[in-house]
Amino acid sequence: MKQTIYIIDDNVFVREALAMVVEDEPDLEVCGVAETASEALDALLDMTPDLVLVDFSLPGMNGIELIERLRILKPHQRMLMLSGHAESAYAEQALTAGAKGYLLKGKPGGIMEGIRHVLAGGVYVSPSAQTEGLGRALRDASSDRHVL
Repeated sequence: MKQTIYIIDDNVFVREALAMVVEDEPDLEVCGVAETASEALDALLDMTPDLVLVDFSLPGMNGIELIERLRILKPHQRMLMLSGHAESAYAEQALTAGAKGYLLKGKPGGIMEGIRHVLAGGVYVSPSAQTEGLGRALRDASSDRHVL
């Protein structure tokens, strides 16, 4: 049985590119896509994908807020933040909110690595977004202790 991925990104080209990357994997499939956080919330109330990819910058409600809401509604949902921000403060926010990882857009090789790592139960942060300051957030994400 294939593992399912739900993609949330406001850029149609990014959504399509991510979907193609996922669909190229024989054991993965895209179970849905959304352009906005509210669209994603509506859809995710009725489904539980194996992983939700969440863009940091979304119209209306940003990705951090969406992850916080999903964490309350679905405490065991695995989520992975996608962002163009390489600063570790953004990664720390995502992990603290409840994401199991932080991926940088524009790093194609790291996308599947991050997806696979989180699907296997781990926590993944793109190497260029890691600093020593992330230690506590990474430990908390690994142990499922999230600040709400």
